[in-house]
Amino acid sequence: MVSSQAPSRQSLLWSAPAACDFCMDEFDTVTVLFDPRSGDTHLLDVLSREVLDLIADQPRTTGDLARALGDLMPTTAYDEIAARVDDIVDHLDRMGLIYPSREQGSA
Repeated sequence: MVSSQAPSRQSLLWSAPAACDFCMDEFDTVTVLFDPRSGDTHLLDVLSREVLDLIADQPRTTGDLARALGDLMPTTAYDEIAARVDDIVDHLDRMGLIYPSREQGSA
């Protein structure tokens, strides 16, 4: 029997095209990213760029991302990082820069 429920966002593995598929210029606190697939240009803050780079490296869940960023931001509370990651993943998904590749644990 196939479930009609959509998987929770936390169980999704997020993927991204290889970073070389984007044209990027870095400035002090932002990255200007051009996506040749859509013709769109985006501004990413440092944390959003880090999340995109982590996902482009290998598919990850939002929990994986929060733990990885927690290692980089040891003085920030995990719940705060996790909430920020959820917002960033949602934003990157709406921009078409990442996509859910599959549910964690599925083959």
